[in-house]
Parts: sequence; C-alpha cells; structure tokens
Amino acid sequence: TVTGGNTLSISLNDVDDDSYYEAIVGTDDFNISYIKKEQSIHQIPENNKVVLLYSYSNFILYGLETGTIGLYKKGTRLWYVKDN
Repeated sequence: TVTGGNTLSISLNDVDDDSYYEAIVGTDDFNISYIKKEQSIHQIPENNKVVLLYSYSNFILYGLETGTIGLYKKGTRLWYVKDN
C-alpha cells in the first residue's frame, strides 16, 4: 500500500546515510520508491515498469521492462542506456 503500484523488484540500501537500510521498490506504475518505516521518502518516475533493482554502496542499478538500464546515486541519475 505504500508504493501505490504492484511491487516488481526490491532492494535494500542506506540511501540517507543514517546507518539503517531503506527499501528501494520498483513498481508497475513506473516508479522507484525509497521506503523508510512504512513511508515513501523519495520517488523517481521512470518510463516503464521497473523490473530490476540492485544496490551496491550508495548506488542503485535499475532495469526497465523495455530493456533500459541505468544507475542512480542518492536519487540522482548518473547514467542510463536505452535498448534499441
């Protein structure tokens, strides 16, 4: 109920550097949501369903249903490439 859409992918990461992990959730309503204590603290809109999330350090790798992949760091997109 926190995300608004159906959850397709999930990962954990300490995105706000408070020494506690937040849930990063990819949904079928084209959003990546950061969830902390049952509340959405940040949302990133995408162009399609978010089917892959992988966290490493402060980085989040994501993949969309269309084949697009990209990289975020603390909510800022660093890189992405679209599949043709």
